[in-house]
Amino acid sequence: MRVGALLAAADASMWVGTNNGLVRVSAGDRPELYRTVPQTARLPVREIVRGTDGQIWVAYDRGLLRICAAGSRAAPAAGCAQPQWIPLEDRQGGVSALVVSADGTAWIGTGQGLLQFDGRGFRRYESPHGLTERLISALGEDRDGNLWLASLSGITRLSQRGFLTYDEHDGLPAHRVRALYEDASGQVFAVGGRWIVSRFDGSRFVSARPRVPPDLP
Repeated sequence: MRVGALLAAADASMWVGTNNGLVRVSAGDRPELYRTVPQTARLPVREIVRGTDGQIWVAYDRGLLRICAAGSRAAPAAGCAQPQWIPLEDRQGGVSALVVSADGTAWIGTGQGLLQFDGRGFRRYESPHGLTERLISALGEDRDGNLWLASLSGITRLSQRGFLTYDEHDGLPAHRVRALYEDASGQVFAVGGRWIVSRFDGSRFVSARPRVPPDLP
């Protein structure tokens, strides 16, 4: 069994995404395979995130599973009384990344562009909207509400002004970015191949490779 995603819940349980499905580990209990998933979901679990209201969002290749976990503030009227399966159409591509913003919007990175799910339906963003690459490898949100996307073209920031892409000319290495994070001070970091870490200084990225054991890839 290979683990691809982890999330610690408010009730001290742990959600584990694997190539065999979604596993929940409660405090003091044995791991339990979460079975409320349609066969069309298609394994493995790609991502597990928690919204600001406490709901758990699980990304599979063919859609999203929204779960009202213990301690969630979401009301049954919000559609969270039972686990909700949110399928993707074939033309929307497989899920590769997921982030749930502070306002509850789910942003989904796919092989066919960026999807926005507002609880009712999807909106799709592609090159005509300013997106320079269709394959999204990672997503993140900063404290100002900006969405950050990693792709083969570099890193793109989506703000109220639209899309703005940063590449090698802006300090990024020529390696694919695999993860995006914001630290406690609000700085945005990107982690790419060869363990290169890039920090956004407000206008461009500053990249460095930390000392790692020589046998690491």
